[in-house]
Amino acid sequence: MLLTGRSEELLERLATEIEEARRMAIARELADCGAESLMPDLLRLVGSESEAAPAAAFVCSEWAARGLVSAQYGPAVAHYLTHTSPEVRQWCAAALRGVRPPACMAAEPLAKLLEDPDPGVRQAAVDALGQVAAGDEATVLRLLDLLHDDHAVRNAVIRVIGLLPTTLTQAVTEKLMGLMRAANPKLRAGAVAAGGVLLDACPELVPLLTERLADADASVRSAAARGLSEVGHPPKAVVIALGKALRDPFPDVRREAARALDLFGATAAPAAPYLVAVLRDTDSTVRFHAVEALEKLAPAQPELLPAVVLALGNRLIDSDVAVQTRALSAFGRLAPYAYPLNANLCAAAQNPDPEVRLAAIEALALIRHEGLQVREILRQALHDPDGTVRVASALALAQRRDTSSDIVPTLAQALSEPGARVQIAAIQALKAIGRGAVQALAALENKKTDSNPEIRELAQQAISTITGRPLAESKR
Repeated sequence: MLLTGRSEELLERLATEIEEARRMAIARELADCGAESLMPDLLRLVGSESEAAPAAAFVCSEWAARGLVSAQYGPAVAHYLTHTSPEVRQWCAAALRGVRPPACMAAEPLAKLLEDPDPGVRQAAVDALGQVAAGDEATVLRLLDLLHDDHAVRNAVIRVIGLLPTTLTQAVTEKLMGLMRAANPKLRAGAVAAGGVLLDACPELVPLLTERLADADASVRSAAARGLSEVGHPPKAVVIALGKALRDPFPDVRREAARALDLFGATAAPAAPYLVAVLRDTDSTVRFHAVEALEKLAPAQPELLPAVVLALGNRLIDSDVAVQTRALSAFGRLAPYAYPLNANLCAAAQNPDPEVRLAAIEALALIRHEGLQVREILRQALHDPDGTVRVASALALAQRRDTSSDIVPTLAQALSEPGARVQIAAIQALKAIGRGAVQALAALENKKTDSNPEIRELAQQAISTITGRPLAESKR
């Protein structure tokens, strides 16, 4: 009762407030304390030509999304789809999307909104039709004609298509096949993007999307590459076509092709030569995905490893930090094949960015050849200004059974660093060292009362490992 009273008060204030910002503030508060019994009063305000009508329609949409608008109000809401305000039309369409059970009688007035001059209204109408008329073949096929529309409207159509019942898939597929060769490039791009969400159900679309990688329009080629990334088990022809797309003059196409090959993992092996070549691409996103893809597929392609390792070595000093750190991580995984020690990897260990230095140290830790040179770099990193780098180098040296006397003290000192990330890494390193970390017991004991429960638990585990006492005893 109190909630209803508050809603009544807010509804009255909404109807009389003259300042737009205050009206929307009231509307947002009213949306959070809805009462379906007030729907008739709210709808009267929606239907008025007052300045409060859009805010009232917004409240109606929010109540519908929360399940507070039953189907009995569907006809009234649908009536206001012809309101003079585009905001009212948009929010009423959104409200019909949330009415439960679905207001099927609203399908026809919603379909008329597909020709509304306002793109926001058209998008809301598409989303609503996806709920109230998803099983109607004629309506769904009509939505496909909007694939050349505003970007947001097109995406709404694609969302609807992705949720189609299987009984409609064939009819939609047949129409999409025709639209993929339409004269309008925006329509071709939209149809290709829509086809991408249907590839699992309609594998016959794969050859058509592959064909569109050679389309005269860059947006179509980009949509085709993105769509093909959804292929679960890509045939060699698709992989090779995407590899060739890495040479496209338009960055968007190359980005999508590289992303698709990255997602394919080891299956992308036939495209490896193209990926190696594109590591020098001018676009950092392309380089990033190429690095990731090569890291996944190279171990399964021994004959490619020398070329891949050499090409990755050039990215260890990439101008983009994200690419550089990713390349360092990939290089570390392929480190057993990196001989002799790469000069760029050594340089990365001195990079001004601590994240790059950390990635370099982690990569160096995996290299077992060139032992003395690697140990020297790791020992120098024990004095790095960044605690995480110091901890990583100490752990790497400990794993190499290095007898340096400053390894355990470095880790013990890291337990007083302000960041939990450094402390956790240090505790895990001390635990890995085991009985050789006795010097750090006092520092670990102090961590048993830390405010961070994860640090407390890890410290107790480390103490148990170092002392050989059961965990229950180390907690005392």
